[in-house]
Amino acid sequence: MDKAYEQFVAAVRCFLHGGIEPALKELSDDEIKQLYQISYKYDLAHIAYFALKKHGYDQKQLAKFTDAFYKAVIRRENLAYGFDRIRKAFDGAGIRYLPLKGVVIQKYYKEPFYRTCGDLDILVDENQIDRAESTLKKSLKYKCVGGGKHDRTYVTSSNGLLELHFTLVGSGAGANTIHELARVWDNAEPIGEGLAWQMKPEFFLFYHVSHMAKHFAGGSLGFRPFVDLFILERNLKYDKAAFNKLLEKTGLTVFFENVSRLASVWFDGGEYDQTIRRIEEYVFNGGAFGNYELRLSVSKNLRGGKRSGVLSRIFLPYSQLKGYYPSLEKFKILLPLYEVRRWFRLFSRKKRTSSLRSIKMDKIVSDKAGKELTEFCKSLGL
Repeated sequence: MDKAYEQFVAAVRCFLHGGIEPALKELSDDEIKQLYQISYKYDLAHIAYFALKKHGYDQKQLAKFTDAFYKAVIRRENLAYGFDRIRKAFDGAGIRYLPLKGVVIQKYYKEPFYRTCGDLDILVDENQIDRAESTLKKSLKYKCVGGGKHDRTYVTSSNGLLELHFTLVGSGAGANTIHELARVWDNAEPIGEGLAWQMKPEFFLFYHVSHMAKHFAGGSLGFRPFVDLFILERNLKYDKAAFNKLLEKTGLTVFFENVSRLASVWFDGGEYDQTIRRIEEYVFNGGAFGNYELRLSVSKNLRGGKRSGVLSRIFLPYSQLKGYYPSLEKFKILLPLYEVRRWFRLFSRKKRTSSLRSIKMDKIVSDKAGKELTEFCKSLGL
């Protein structure tokens, strides 16, 4: 890790523990500028503001960080307002719902606004998706701007983006994980008097780790999930035996142990080894959300190269297809029919453009980095 990233990690560590960090003393103007660029890339400039202010830097030096801090506060207020409107509307319409990701993790931070969210993620029952969409459009004037196999994207002019999920099968790293995530409602419980539900603590932590694994295997794991993991492990009251069983059933034990160790190295004085250094290099090279070429190169190698990559887009294996179409578990004989059904989705204009872009990129992306990373992913159990 070079000096600029050491200072960035020190800033986050200061936020987590509140102590003085030697790496943050007497930073030059250029170092402050670099710290802003890195922390902004990971959407953590408001956390760097906390650290630099604690170390006594003046307002002129903190100008951009201060702006990021107040924007984070405003984003949190907009998110809370939007969620409150949706909560009341769904309660009134008889729709069971379950908040996901950042809006849940926020309550474990020093203040909720420190955990920024690009959008609001909510899960509803698949058999209530039509009612939920109708409620969003008619009662709240939300506009649908996109959708995929697992969710719909909605937007309003004032409240930002909403990802309305009706399944979590796309959040796992493999077929076993998909199978466990499909049981989310069996691992959730109601909150209070309304229709809001929440995951049981050990299942929520498992969900977070599985989401990290998905992004890691796809070449796009950023820095903030490690901050979330560090905070959740130390503040979430969860059944460790049940959590470990979920990891074992889904093959995520080795992955979790290593990403947890890296979080401890960064934020709690743990020791490096070769594996931890490789994960660190991968995270910092990938940026906040990774890059398209890296993700494509990794996924191409996991599929078995260029030719296999094209074929895997056409013929999805049963273990993955049943995640999209659960009825296949009871009627495996219908596999060819559901393959054809999926083709009609792929050949829509939006999906066709995306698929053609991926196939074109397959021809120009170097295999070397992807193959190395693929082997590394396999060594972590992915």
